[in-house]
Amino acid sequence: MPLSLRRLGALVVVAVVVAAACGGGGNKTDDATPDTTSPATTAAPTTTAVPPPPAPLTGVPTADPAVFARPALVVKIDNAEGPRCDMQARPQVGVEQADLVYEILVEGITRFAAVFHSKLPETVGPVRSARSSDVDVIAGLGKPLFAWSGNNGNVADDLAAISGGYVNVGHGSKFGDRFYRDDKRCAPHNLFVHPADLFEAAGADGKPPKPVFAYGPTASTTATPSLGVHLTTGQNVDYLWNAATATWDRYQGGTLHTAAPDVPISPKNVVVLEVTYKDSSTPGSPQAVTIG
Repeated sequence: MPLSLRRLGALVVVAVVVAAACGGGGNKTDDATPDTTSPATTAAPTTTAVPPPPAPLTGVPTADPAVFARPALVVKIDNAEGPRCDMQARPQVGVEQADLVYEILVEGITRFAAVFHSKLPETVGPVRSARSSDVDVIAGLGKPLFAWSGNNGNVADDLAAISGGYVNVGHGSKFGDRFYRDDKRCAPHNLFVHPADLFEAAGADGKPPKPVFAYGPTASTTATPSLGVHLTTGQNVDYLWNAATATWDRYQGGTLHTAAPDVPISPKNVVVLEVTYKDSSTPGSPQAVTIG
């Protein structure tokens, strides 16, 4: 289950510069008689600009106070592909601007849980249904807004058990009128939403997330260079190193994965977690064990 950060983690270091007084040597004169031959001078104070604090889900310094006050927004995004229009969810919209993207196995394919926080795209989609694996993902993000469309009764029960841990801004919620259908795509892969509308609808509800990762230096003395990684869970996926952009280009089924309008999905960091999948409360639907 790869988890992608859309920004490069950074270690914020505050340098403190201390000006020290220096005394000169020489013959000692009468203590009562000041030396007027060399007027006293005072060194100009030295200051160091303190960088802004890092955004919790990227590690990148940001001066926007709104980032630290608002909750995260988790959107379930479809990743189906097929020869017919009603089987095709690609290209997705807005996913490349997420702070984090969890890619999790569902029924034979994968689906994205895209987490938006430090910046909000204009549009996100196509929005699809929730799964039991989403429960532990959203539980680790403070009290986020959670946007999805549809689920079966068992998943609804799983979500109801943590109803106080997230804000329901899904298509089936009271904010469902904020979503819209794109008539240029086929259902069910044509449901979209403007994240700003969901934040407006939720008002002051929700809580900001805490960091998911402990951010460190951008270079490691123990890392082993790699050209990429091949994943065979669900779709055949490759992340290949792009030296020109210093990012990991994502390929699905041997084709460069792009978001609309023709923007490569190429995160700065890719974390591959080897996890166990168990039977969920829905027969035939796997659940990722991501806690413990």
